[in-house]
Amino acid sequence: MRIVGSFFGAGYSVVKKNLLANLIGKSWVFLINLLAVPLYIKFLGLEAYGLVGFFATLQSIFVILDLGFSTTINRELARLSAQAGTEQQQQNLVRTMEIAYWLIGVVVACIVIIFSSIIANDWVHSTSYSPRSLQLVISLIGLTIACNWPLSLYYGGLMGLQKQVLMNGIDVFMSTFRVITVTLILWLVSPSIYAFFIWQAVTYLLQTLLAYLYLWRQLPKTGTAPTAQRKAFKEIWRFTAAVSGISILAVILSNGDNVILVKFLPLTLFATYTIALSLGGVVSFAVAPLFSALFPALTTGVVAGNEEHLKDLYHKSCQFLSVMVIPAAFMVILFSAQILQIWIRNPIVTENAPLWASLLAVGFALNAVMAMPYCLQLAFGWTKLALFQNLFSVILYIPLLLWLISVYGAPGAATAWIAVNCGYFVIIVPLMHRRLLKGELRHWYTVDIGLPFLGALVVAGLARVLLPMSNSLSIVALELGIIFILTLSAAALATPATREWILSNYRSLQQRDVTQ
Repeated sequence: MRIVGSFFGAGYSVVKKNLLANLIGKSWVFLINLLAVPLYIKFLGLEAYGLVGFFATLQSIFVILDLGFSTTINRELARLSAQAGTEQQQQNLVRTMEIAYWLIGVVVACIVIIFSSIIANDWVHSTSYSPRSLQLVISLIGLTIACNWPLSLYYGGLMGLQKQVLMNGIDVFMSTFRVITVTLILWLVSPSIYAFFIWQAVTYLLQTLLAYLYLWRQLPKTGTAPTAQRKAFKEIWRFTAAVSGISILAVILSNGDNVILVKFLPLTLFATYTIALSLGGVVSFAVAPLFSALFPALTTGVVAGNEEHLKDLYHKSCQFLSVMVIPAAFMVILFSAQILQIWIRNPIVTENAPLWASLLAVGFALNAVMAMPYCLQLAFGWTKLALFQNLFSVILYIPLLLWLISVYGAPGAATAWIAVNCGYFVIIVPLMHRRLLKGELRHWYTVDIGLPFLGALVVAGLARVLLPMSNSLSIVALELGIIFILTLSAAALATPATREWILSNYRSLQQRDVTQ
């Protein structure tokens, strides 16, 4: 395929700025939350941390009630901001959707509080908390989710307006503030799960209000007050309904294992699975930053109708994502035991979690490389493929999940996750490229995925076979850092888009030295 221009060059200046902001912001938030896990376990205990994992599960489940609004507002503001004379329409759209979103947040809190007794008595298994105590904790979880609920809508709006540097600034500041202050509260005031969730609710509400204020400041000014209008829903309901259906099914697919395992496992082992899930999820850390940066750019590219530019942007995005995902996947798959010994240092976790994390990382890697094909589908407004993909996946996945968990426990859940994502990788991308960017399928498999895979496999595989690991955790950490850098470098140099970027920057540095 002809290279139109550097992925990080002038032609992609907005994408570059957003991508760097997203990578830095999301990486910082991801890292600080990972570093907080051992502290939370230290102050709360492993069983109480299982309730934190249950909170994350419930939070993910209630994405069902997002109804596709956050994705829709992202796409619509990106589309409208590229058209003149749509200032009032943008304001009316945001006002309409935010009223609905705040109401849904109240509904979420009420649902969790109403069903807290049933969840405490029949679903969550604890040896340290009475059903009454669990009911109070679950009610606080519902309140926390409600305070955090509208945040995704306002973040979606900021992303659609290409204000992703601002969005990441809010995210980094508030996430850092939350982790530091909740740790201090657990350490100096009350090492209780109640204090943890009360402060989570307070900081999430503050973060939501900040996002609300900044989104409205960034919207184009008009002389007329914004109003909620049914017309705004009529114009977007088809896309919103389809994205909602995709999201509901995706929530079932991504959280089915947690919902079932929390019923079968005691909180201590469920906490261990949550930690394995967090380590496996490291593989996907680059998905959200890249998706957020590229979705508005691909949407405006579709509107402009420049297919050559669209192909170039799509393939380079896929390659860059592969370079970020595949080396991280190999590190978790091959070195999960060492990573957990350094990170958690809990005997229950280090005994059970390595296999679970390695299996989950395989599924997350397959899922992550599908992000850009899905992003392209949404940019074209084509939602039918993803909707049917998730529908058939749920029909097959849930029975498979129940059977594998009943036979193998947590490893069975991870295996089911691998199976469903293998289906996406083998079936969905070929179906997509029969309609969108025809003729680009082979390039996706061989160049966008195959080359970084081979580069990372050679280095990480040889390191695992040939290098003995030290008994010193500090030396092991250093060894893992060197292996990751070498694996990442191999994947980047094997991949055309990232290799071109590395070489162009190297030549620029050489020219700068010559001129000086």
